[in-house]
Amino acid sequence: EVVVKNPRKIAAMIDNTAVIVGIEAAAAAQGLEFDRSLRSSPLLEAQFGAVRERVAFLAQDRCMAPDIEAMRLWAHQSDWPGALLQCLPSHAADKRRSC
Repeated sequence: EVVVKNPRKIAAMIDNTAVIVGIEAAAAAQGLEFDRSLRSSPLLEAQFGAVRERVAFLAQDRCMAPDIEAMRLWAHQSDWPGALLQCLPSHAADKRRSC
């Protein structure tokens, strides 16, 4: 168990984690774009679409700050699909279940 006595520190940690999750999701979407003849599950395809609504395919170099900010906000969303939440140990109904 982690105990944080300074709320500003925990807020910064949460925000930094959202940046990392957002960058990872954008990178995953970029990788999927290389061969769209392949499809994933409807759940992941929906999240792929949500990422692409916020961040376009990176065809050439550009400033990434707006993309990172858009993905940080995406990672902070509170309306994650239930099936996706079930993959998280902290949300799973059966703690032994894994995705």
